[in-house]
Amino acid sequence: YERNFDGVLDVGVFRYTNNESTLFSNIIELPEPIDIIDGITEMSRSEVQRIYWEGIPVGSNEVVTIVILKDSFSHFLSVNDRNATFVELKKGELDENFLGQASITIERRIDVDADEASEAGGSLSSVWRSEEYAILITE
Repeated sequence: YERNFDGVLDVGVFRYTNNESTLFSNIIELPEPIDIIDGITEMSRSEVQRIYWEGIPVGSNEVVTIVILKDSFSHFLSVNDRNATFVELKKGELDENFLGQASITIERRIDVDADEASEAGGSLSSVWRSEEYAILITE
């Protein structure tokens, strides 16, 4: 199941009743806000790029992901090292399909096991996603 909210919530609650009428109730914290640092308007694919964010470092059970989109192409850069403060794009990691005007977003995701679940188990995820920004990818 997935639900998207336009506003900001402190926690998410998921309640599920199985076929045997057993109720499972789980609560998940929502990630701390995260955003691209102001001023990133251009990236070179021929240089190493460290992309820092506004917000706290990566916490436990978290992953921070940068998404670069250009036409039908997408590239994902993720870090889940506790206390990380940047994501690194390696030299040449983006191919020539990304050259020109593209878009970039950043998200922070929390993944936890469900406290209450059937024998099959379960997990919960919550995501804070920034708005989409224009970025110029150069050689």
